[in-house]
Amino acid sequence: MIAVSGDRKFAAFCDCQIKPQKNVRNGTKDGWIELLGTRRDFRKMGLGKAMLLAGLHSLKAAGANTAKLSVDADSLTGATKLYKSVGFRPMETWIEWAKTV
Repeated sequence: MIAVSGDRKFAAFCDCQIKPQKNVRNGTKDGWIELLGTRRDFRKMGLGKAMLLAGLHSLKAAGANTAKLSVDADSLTGATKLYKSVGFRPMETWIEWAKTV
């Protein structure tokens, strides 16, 4: 989903997916919020929340009974606050390590 402003500027997006093979393998009906974002000049207007809620509605309409996402817990954008505000809760915490080679 994409939100465009009245003057035709890209404002926000939400990419939602259901992964049928993974759900069959796990015996679940999960949907995923893969990507969610709002352009900097359109933040603090409620677009992120509106896009997230539209994504959740879309997943439910497609048959999902649980929505999942991954987020950087140290995100400076307030993402975790947004997700908590609509009822998401942490399930798992992990740390990823990397080394330049």
